[in-house]
Amino acid sequence: MAGLSPVTYLATRHTVDLLRTYSNSQGSEKPVLALISDAARGKTPRENRNKKSLQNRVRRLSESEIADLVEAYQGGESIYELGRRFGIHRTTVSEHLKRAGVQTRGAKERKLTPEQTKEAIRLRQEGMSFARIATAIGTTEYAVRRELGLLMGEAI
Repeated sequence: MAGLSPVTYLATRHTVDLLRTYSNSQGSEKPVLALISDAARGKTPRENRNKKSLQNRVRRLSESEIADLVEAYQGGESIYELGRRFGIHRTTVSEHLKRAGVQTRGAKERKLTPEQTKEAIRLRQEGMSFARIATAIGTTEYAVRRELGLLMGEAI
């Protein structure tokens, strides 16, 4: 290692020897040496390379948005739909509903609105698939299959 001070050479040599001794994968010296080099220049491994902090990526709902979310859920929208609509994870939707004291529906309790049901029946009679019906009326394929199966005696 030409050009290195004796102290730097020894530190690097010992680091490589330690890696060989305690590592179960070969060739891992370079990433560790890069980390050591970064540390020497004042960079830390926790520094976010894409310059976006987690705090900037988290979507926080305002009180009015939470009220809208609760109203939409009580109006029949699913947790998944609300997650997409508000740009948050489905578990976050559930937590907002729980904090608001809203009892969530189980999978068997989900229902289509009367308008969605009417449209689903019409589209099914025209020969459209369940998946396309679900996309057209803004719900899940499962909800369409379940609702139409109940209405049509499973003869769908």
